[in-house]
Amino acid sequence: MYTLTTHDATLLALGVLGIATLLVLGVFARFPRATRVVTGVVECPMIGGRTRAELVRDVWTLRFTDVTCCSVLGRGGIRFCTRGCLRSGRC
Repeated sequence: MYTLTTHDATLLALGVLGIATLLVLGVFARFPRATRVVTGVVECPMIGGRTRAELVRDVWTLRFTDVTCCSVLGRGGIRFCTRGCLRSGRC
C-alpha cells in the first residue's frame, strides 16, 4: 500500500492548485470579450470640448475600450485619434 508523507501531500496539493490556476487564467486570457457599441458624449482633449462618439464598451468590466466613430473626426479620422477621451475617465 502506498502512503503519502506530509511533504509529498503538500507538493501534490501545490501542483494541483498551480495547474488549476494556470488553466483558469488561460481561459480568462484567451476567452473572447463581449463588447457593445454605445453612443455617448465625451470630453475630447484634441478639440478641447465635448463631442458625440460611438464607444466600444467591454460587457465584463463595463469599461470603454475603443472609439469607433466621432462627430468631429468621423469614421476615417479615428486612426489619427489618440483616444484621450477614454483615458480621461469622463465618458
